[in-house]
Amino acid sequence: MANINRTKKAGNDVAVVAALRSGVLGLDQLPLAGKLYTQSEAADLVQSRIDAGNALQKAKAEWIAAIGAFEAIDAHVGTALRDLRNVVIGYCGEDSPKMADFRFAPRKRRVFTQEQITAIVLKRNATRKRNGTMGRKQKKAVKGVVPVAAAAAEPVVVTAAAAGVSAAAPAVAPAGVASPAVLVALGGAAVAAAPGVGAQTEAQTEAQTEAQTEAGVQGVAAEGSGGAVTPSPTGERGSTTG
Repeated sequence: MANINRTKKAGNDVAVVAALRSGVLGLDQLPLAGKLYTQSEAADLVQSRIDAGNALQKAKAEWIAAIGAFEAIDAHVGTALRDLRNVVIGYCGEDSPKMADFRFAPRKRRVFTQEQITAIVLKRNATRKRNGTMGRKQKKAVKGVVPVAAAAAEPVVVTAAAAGVSAAAPAVAPAGVASPAVLVALGGAAVAAAPGVGAQTEAQTEAQTEAQTEAGVQGVAAEGSGGAVTPSPTGERGSTTG
């Protein structure tokens, strides 16, 4: 017979019992499992399995309920016993002989060797370094940097040679025309010429003074001859008008 579940088997047994009790076969003796049974005895035999299955179902339901009740009380009593152990330790001490009366074992203290402690510290430090973990004092040492505004551009020092100005042939800016500010290295110190005034070296100043003096002399001579001499801005001799 194929393996079937208990519920289906019980349903089949009920049909067999009903058929035997109705006398379907019409036989007085039935050779079953090495014994002779009447139809009534055979029906009682099959019915006994049905009753056993029903009792099993009832016992299983009661067992499941009993397990649930035990688990609930077990969790509650376990919490109560832990609290009681703490009370005994707090009242009598963990090394008190009364701990044995309750069969409470003292706390187990794990003892590390020096090698184990060293390995634990190295592993902890490596993990903190990998994760970038910092302590409270290390975090306080971290300060943000505020960007500093760009410093004012310093003036560029330009020498006469770098500016392309010749001391022998000075370039004098025409009157009324503003020349840019040029820094001239004079006597080893940088001197800033004011805007609108041409920067001159000492040699240029002397050359311009000589040119103006010569122009003044020529002007006086022209007046004596009845003509006018117009000096040029560069100090060269001007034209004479009658």
